[in-house]
Amino acid sequence: MQTWLITGCSSGLGRCLAFEALRRGWYNVVVTARDPNSLTEFSERYPGQALIQRMDVTKPEEIRQVIRNVGEAFGPIDVLVNNAGYGYRAAVEEGEAEAVERLFQTNLFGPITLTKAVLPDMRRRRSGAIVNIASVAAAVPFPGSGYYAATNGNILIAYFSVPETDGVDAVAGASRVVVEGEVLGNNQYIAQLIQQETGGDLFRIETVQEYPGSHDPLLEFAYNERAEDARPELATQIENLDSYDVIFLSYPNWNADLPMPLYTFLEEYDFSGKTIIPFTTHGGSGFSRTIQTIQELQPDATIIEDGLSISRNSVPDAQADVTEWITGLNL
Repeated sequence: MQTWLITGCSSGLGRCLAFEALRRGWYNVVVTARDPNSLTEFSERYPGQALIQRMDVTKPEEIRQVIRNVGEAFGPIDVLVNNAGYGYRAAVEEGEAEAVERLFQTNLFGPITLTKAVLPDMRRRRSGAIVNIASVAAAVPFPGSGYYAATNGNILIAYFSVPETDGVDAVAGASRVVVEGEVLGNNQYIAQLIQQETGGDLFRIETVQEYPGSHDPLLEFAYNERAEDARPELATQIENLDSYDVIFLSYPNWNADLPMPLYTFLEEYDFSGKTIIPFTTHGGSGFSRTIQTIQELQPDATIIEDGLSISRNSVPDAQADVTEWITGLNL
């Protein structure tokens, strides 16, 4: 029988989910809340199957104790549901520091601490699931919900982009686009469109070495890197990777393959349990087999095969396509 641990079960979604899991009879359920007196109905209706635990997700020592108690009662945790959280309304300039800190400790760092507590054992067993309950406010913040929306953001948009600096007109198929007078790389521009649609965080994959700014030298440089199976050193690092569940991954199609910095990136980070959504700009080759390569490099991640592929000639007019694609992903 699998064991579930659900946080925030005193009311709302957490309480309903716990009762439904217990009703089905297939699971042991660890039911947690800051006030265990609010949970007595669980033990009365499902004795032996429901384990009531007091847990404040902002207190690591309580989390560790609950994990130990679960191990003694039921064994390893198979499913963690990070549900505990609450709302906070205030204009950004009016938010009180203490209240904002408490909000982040509960809605963001609490789930991170719990995830770190159970994930090593799940990886050893190569079995388990972690479910993070978030809010639509992460993608579509409401007035006065800026702080709350920030605690629910779980989307990272990582992109590699090398805008050509000379040699080809920006509107004639180069790897760059001009937006309101600013020159952007094609993948950089698409990444920004995705951020507008999802509210995710942008992360630019940059290398220590610089790439040529002219078209033909850039193609030759990329070809030689691939022939040498190079792994360019990265100059930027992701902070708090555990706080992201969905990774949009953007890259140009170079020589029918991932750019070599993407190999470095995908070999340096472990995206197990996360969802990777690829998107690429290209000169006519689409994705080639780059999605399969990502699957090979990240076998324990979920790779969405319905990625977004945009011809470099279509990048300046891609906003409608990006919006339609994001809508179809049902994030």
